[in-house]
Amino acid sequence: MRSARMVSLLHATYRSGASALDIRRQWLRSAREPASVEHIFAYAADDSVSQKMVADGGFPAVETGPSGGLVTAVANWNAAAGMATGALLFVIADDLLPPMHWDALLWGAVDGLDPARVPFAVKVTDHDAARPSLRTPLRIWRANLLRHPIISRAYYERFGLFDPRFRGVYCDDDITFRSFRYSGVVNAKYVVLSHTRGAFAGDGRLTESQEKINARGEADHGQRVFDRMWPWYRLRPACVCLSPSAVRRGAGLSFTGVQFANLALGIPFQVLLWARNLRRGFSG
Repeated sequence: MRSARMVSLLHATYRSGASALDIRRQWLRSAREPASVEHIFAYAADDSVSQKMVADGGFPAVETGPSGGLVTAVANWNAAAGMATGALLFVIADDLLPPMHWDALLWGAVDGLDPARVPFAVKVTDHDAARPSLRTPLRIWRANLLRHPIISRAYYERFGLFDPRFRGVYCDDDITFRSFRYSGVVNAKYVVLSHTRGAFAGDGRLTESQEKINARGEADHGQRVFDRMWPWYRLRPACVCLSPSAVRRGAGLSFTGVQFANLALGIPFQVLLWARNLRRGFSG
């Protein structure tokens, strides 16, 4: 049964065992209303570590097909989303921790929007991002990247979560452009998540999962899928909509000063993307 105040945590896990369990505990302990939080593990059928963890604890979980040595993060998150009953769906990972009372902060950011009726995504922060400027227009994209997206129930019913053609890398780029162009994005950058291990935690090392998802072959696959989905005539208007501070509701674009600046930067932004792809093509 769906609850108007339920938040579903979609936790794709990979061979983490006790570490994943600790992440689950800390998300629930940090919530102001833990009874209104639904946590779902999702893992591949050949991940015996996660299988045992879930069986021993009797946790809500969904199992996807065997990985075959490939990254299954997107498949796992999508499977968890299909099982979720919450009004808000929140993508999390094995090394990600929330601030205290993260659920209250999230509902405060949504500020009266009905997740069952209004399709929107929420932008939170998981580490400091470089600020966009006239000298660095490409940072507009990265500063607004939905690294661990939160979506409303209405968004999920209209658009789904991640496109299943992705395996891991570039799925966040795709949902970022889709959200800014076709729905709305709520600015909740003051909700700052933290990483417990790996490169994002500042120790300079990748976890086993991060190594797999950031392998060259995975990056190439993700970029090929992204480039096919977002050719220039679709990417260009999406770039215009990227707004670091404004809240957009519905399909209409209300011009703020920031969005007007983004419109001015849209053409050089696209030229830089073309130049990058041409350079990569010539370099082999």
